[in-house]
Amino acid sequence: MLLRTLAYSFGEGIGRGVLKSNNIEGNDLRALKEALDAFFKSIPEYDSVLSGDKLVTTSKCPVHMLYKRWCDQGCEALLQGFCSAVNEDIKVRRVEKAPESEVCRFEFTLQAT
Repeated sequence: MLLRTLAYSFGEGIGRGVLKSNNIEGNDLRALKEALDAFFKSIPEYDSVLSGDKLVTTSKCPVHMLYKRWCDQGCEALLQGFCSAVNEDIKVRRVEKAPESEVCRFEFTLQAT
């Protein structure tokens, strides 16, 4: 629980910083894509695709090799915190995870209020 809480808070702070330092405006998936692309540009084979009402990110993330516990408990929480900096109604879900898959893949959706 503590790791998830810290990861969420850390992600929210990073998200706010990325939005501000890159002058990203908006509270939709397009703004989130722009912010995530700016933040993750140095991650190996990172890609993001916005299609309709879903944003999907894919990468060959090395975190599971460095700190498996963070990968298991912190990555999704960090991204949810990052999303909250853009819009509290954007939700994230991990759909693939290394090392079980060759990539880590997350889906982001804007929930109707």
